[in-house]
Amino acid sequence: MCAKHSYALAAIQAVGTAEVGIDPQTAAVAILMGIRDYFVRFPESRVSEIHLIASTLNMYEDYLNVFKLRRRTLSQLNSYELTMFGKSVKLILGDITDETADAIVNITNTELNNKHGVSGAIFLAAGDSVTEECSRIGPIPNDDGFVITGGGNLKCEKIIHIIGPKKTALIITAVEKILQVCEQHQLSTVVIPAIGTGNVLVDVYSSISAMLDAIEKHLSYSPQSSLQEIRIIAFTQYVYQGFISVFERKNAKGVINKTIRHTNVKLKLGNITDETADAIVNINDRTWRKSSGISGELLAAAGESVIEECSHIDCKATIAVTEAGNLKSKKIIHVLASKLIAESVENVLQKCEALTLSSVAFPALGTGGHGLEPQITITLILDGIEKHLAKHPQSFLEEICVVTFCEDVYMDYSEVLQNRFKDPQEINDANIQISPPEYWADMVIDDKVKKITLLVDSEEYRNIARNFIQTSDNTDIRIVKIERIQNLTLWRSYSIRKIQVDKKNPYRVNERHLYHGTSADAIRKINHHGFNRSFCGKNGTKHGFGTYFARDASYSCHSVYAAPDENKYKYVYQALVITGEYCAGQESYIEPPYIGEDPSADQYDSVVNSVHDPIAFVVFNDSSAYPEYLITFTR
Repeated sequence: MCAKHSYALAAIQAVGTAEVGIDPQTAAVAILMGIRDYFVRFPESRVSEIHLIASTLNMYEDYLNVFKLRRRTLSQLNSYELTMFGKSVKLILGDITDETADAIVNITNTELNNKHGVSGAIFLAAGDSVTEECSRIGPIPNDDGFVITGGGNLKCEKIIHIIGPKKTALIITAVEKILQVCEQHQLSTVVIPAIGTGNVLVDVYSSISAMLDAIEKHLSYSPQSSLQEIRIIAFTQYVYQGFISVFERKNAKGVINKTIRHTNVKLKLGNITDETADAIVNINDRTWRKSSGISGELLAAAGESVIEECSHIDCKATIAVTEAGNLKSKKIIHVLASKLIAESVENVLQKCEALTLSSVAFPALGTGGHGLEPQITITLILDGIEKHLAKHPQSFLEEICVVTFCEDVYMDYSEVLQNRFKDPQEINDANIQISPPEYWADMVIDDKVKKITLLVDSEEYRNIARNFIQTSDNTDIRIVKIERIQNLTLWRSYSIRKIQVDKKNPYRVNERHLYHGTSADAIRKINHHGFNRSFCGKNGTKHGFGTYFARDASYSCHSVYAAPDENKYKYVYQALVITGEYCAGQESYIEPPYIGEDPSADQYDSVVNSVHDPIAFVVFNDSSAYPEYLITFTR
């Protein structure tokens, strides 16, 4: 409102009293976060000064304490860490100007004079010396260039200034450039702001995914990296929460083990040069000293003694064994690159038997120069392993490891491996013990459906009401009541379906709380029998012939979906929905498409209006949604 009227100064009454039910400390934190979020979203705002007015001395002291503590503790309280190739990658919610590191990255403009947003905060905190140094240096030479200055008043040796990328692909390029600069200057710690999110140029999920992909790629190719810690700073709670979800998914990826006969087959995301297996497999060329790709990295890590040994390998050979040099393994088995992947795997394993080795580590064969699809290459690798172990029931090999440094390849390999060797305890509906949620009211055997009207002052009611109103975009809504729907039969079907999807997609957020508007005459049917696809088409089939749910209540509150009854009451369900892995929908879909072109493959679990920013979800399995709460409201 102040910006709308071009006001430069704003005065805000400090709140926080028993009467409004908010303590001053909580209010102070909320106000600080709100102010910070505003200036990140609107860096061009005319508002230049904000005064907070405390009505009492006690309130003033409470606010002052929060202001002092906030800068010191924010990074400690809001951080998340994962490890990539032995290096620490941290996500921190905080102020980048408070960080201590060898280098801080400034995402700025070509002229090195951006005074807005995070860049403006960095220039302000760094002081006049950095501003003057930037003026002397002049513009950044080109779009992918950079400039390095001293740290000024910041707690860093250097500031790396780089032009802000406007696309996801350019974020990857920018981060790779930043890390290369760090290596050139032998820096051990670097702090990078959330790239691309300040002016909402890139959604938060694409931004952090691109940043992590670039970091992962750089570290995988730089086993001797000088970098020990990379920090990513999120300036707002919204960006931090979006980044956290990607961090957690990335951190969930570990090791998958499957047993074939008596041998453990392991899939691993990592760098093959770190492996401790008895032998590491190197996919080489006719020179036996390939200097590019994984082979080049492996030979460089092994050292000159191995490269020298490779120079004596017979050029007519198809497989050879050398010592491992500086690697942690005992041997390196070199094999010529070939599209005959299964045969190559068999040859390597046969060599392991001859050397009585108990473990071997393969890279992702065929995904480099041959450019084969990961699903095909892992299938051929597993074919070779199975054929060999079938011929050698008393194999010396106790463990066969497949190592990939690329997350996308890992995910494709993981899916094929999980589906090919399913656990012996397959899901048996009859044997699964499904318990109702602990917060449900007691039910007797004869209770098919029980409706529990929530107490207005209960936390359960407040949470549901708050989310509903916040996403309805309408302050005129008046909630009449919220009912919890307890249907043991539907809950059991839904829970079994969720177990199946969680098993299929172990690294996804498979369940969401979504909204579904309905009419009064459909409520009894939904409460007793769930969301039925036979009613699809009543309000359109733009994305397919399924049951539609919305991320935001505003969509479901529309009278087209939530038709008012004779009392002008409207009805919207807050449902639990299994969205799993999804793709863009089409009007012709009567079921989700297959993942890939193979009809024997899995199908997507749902379809959406937009894969990049889904607000409408469509499911085609009646057990994929549970009508958890019925919200009755009016305007």
